[in-house]
Amino acid sequence: PAEAVAAWRAYAETAAPDARVKAEAAAVEVENRDRAAYNDTVAKAREKADRGAYAEAAAFFAALAKGATADVAARCAESEAQLKKAAEEAATAGQAAKREAALKAAREEAAPKALAALRARRYADALKELAGEDVELALERAAVERARTFWQAFLAAARAKAGQDVSLLLAGNKRLAGRLEGVPGEKATLRGPDGALEVPLDQLALDQIAAWTLGKAPDGPACLDAAMFFYAEGRDDLASTYLATAKEKGADVAETERVWRDGLLRAALWAAEKPKPKKTLTK
Repeated sequence: PAEAVAAWRAYAETAAPDARVKAEAAAVEVENRDRAAYNDTVAKAREKADRGAYAEAAAFFAALAKGATADVAARCAESEAQLKKAAEEAATAGQAAKREAALKAAREEAAPKALAALRARRYADALKELAGEDVELALERAAVERARTFWQAFLAAARAKAGQDVSLLLAGNKRLAGRLEGVPGEKATLRGPDGALEVPLDQLALDQIAAWTLGKAPDGPACLDAAMFFYAEGRDDLASTYLATAKEKGADVAETERVWRDGLLRAALWAAEKPKPKKTLTK
């Protein structure tokens, strides 16, 4: 069309008056046909775009633009740009929807399971439940890793005391004294006057665990580990104290504190603590 219009107008410049009028009319007719072709292309492209096939819709305009008149070529370029923008917006919206769906599933399904695993000190299971590429999940896993690091440090400290006389503080302020023979698995073997006694580690008071793990002068990272361990144990008061201490010691607490305040595990904790609606009997 562009070449035809150019040819008719070039002819009109040198033609006789009557022929010039006819040549101009012919050029205008070509332009109108090209505009009509553009309108038809818009209709076809809209059908594709409505189905999300933006690339196919844009291809229609790219094909029409080849050899088109200047006016139609400009319109095609504008339409292609609009379709490209629409495709980018749709992709962004799709990614956002996909991310929100993944986080919703993590919040409602994975996080409660991870919380249960944490409470049982099954850190590997908690990490598996929180698997995923989203940054929120990565932050939750980092918090779990801190809790696991603290527990492993406690086990190392306890095993280092094998052969020593110790006093174990249990829940309920009960104490057991004797020689620590070892910490196999999840139990401590304590030998007293009446023989050997196996003490499950989940019966140890948290103060005992903290004392053996941290010592008298823990650094900032160790305090962060402690904060996430006590958070997992359901002791927000201790978690808050150790977060504040970690901050005072110069540790970067931002990401850990974010998880503690309003992360996925926190949401699971709130959901678990929310009173269940009472069932009503119907006659």
